[in-house]
Amino acid sequence: MPNPNYRAGVRWEREVKKRYEKEGWVVTRCAGSHGPYDLAASKPDESLIRFIQCKRCDTIPVARKVIANLKKHPFLPPGIHYLRRIEVYVASTRETIGAFL
Repeated sequence: MPNPNYRAGVRWEREVKKRYEKEGWVVTRCAGSHGPYDLAASKPDESLIRFIQCKRCDTIPVARKVIANLKKHPFLPPGIHYLRRIEVYVASTRETIGAFL
């Protein structure tokens, strides 16, 4: 049986996926891939692909640190036809902090 942190992370990925789908994105969850991103999203009428990394943190300062570290060491190299994004869920405040990398 998966540990509670794993289940919470999966739940967060699915919430982010649903939010993007409501905005018209076609989203694929990359479950179990252990790759550099958790979700890949595209819009049918655009050539843009958005790769999304989902994280959960306990506090806003920790979330900001995670974002800052990923900006220093992005999980994908810069490119023209895709955007890199991180979605961080802060458990203590139930807030989402999002940032393009």
